[in-house]
Amino acid sequence: MIRYLTELIEESILLEENYQLSDWEDFVDDSFLDIMTKSKLFFIKLKKDPLILKKEFEENYSENFDFDKLFNNTRILKKAKNYFDKIDNEELSYWNCIHPKIRLLSKRKFDNEFYADSVETALKEVNCIIKNEFKKISGEELDGAKLIQKVFSVNNPVFQFADITTETGRNIQQGYMNIFAGAMIGIRNPKAHNNLNPDKIKAIHLLQIASFMMIKLEELGMIK
Repeated sequence: MIRYLTELIEESILLEENYQLSDWEDFVDDSFLDIMTKSKLFFIKLKKDPLILKKEFEENYSENFDFDKLFNNTRILKKAKNYFDKIDNEELSYWNCIHPKIRLLSKRKFDNEFYADSVETALKEVNCIIKNEFKKISGEELDGAKLIQKVFSVNNPVFQFADITTETGRNIQQGYMNIFAGAMIGIRNPKAHNNLNPDKIKAIHLLQIASFMMIKLEELGMIK
């Protein structure tokens, strides 16, 4: 989207700078219409982002060359680009705070707006890491909540988040076990996943949960 806007802005500025030149006389109308048509297609695709710019473009739209409208169109496109540049920078900053393993597995799906799949992929990886580590130790194969409750059990944990000889440590162990088990039951579970349908914002929050879980696994030495 940013690249498309950048190229369109460059085309607009080029026409602004050269429309009076004799060499451009035969191309001005066609170039202007081409720019307006491309701009129109861009704003048609906008559903809920900067709708005020979409309205501004529609009020300025023309199929016949008009320098003022060309200039205004360039200004509107620049404002749209600045908006999406800001969004991209915010998202880049967000992904820098996400565990690199989650970023590697989920970002492409997230960027393509497969939000539920990006979350499911992240939690499947969390489950897979725990599953593989438990199997190495016990030879037993478990999955999902049963796996979590076995591995992080307060009474006989395979991996400890804290010193379970103390009440505080047992509470910490119980708490993290519940966080991991709850994510598997309430988010990763196929039935829960089918009903999830997260939008972009909700997906970000769910990925943050998966990222935190990955950080805890790293602290336990499960991720080398």
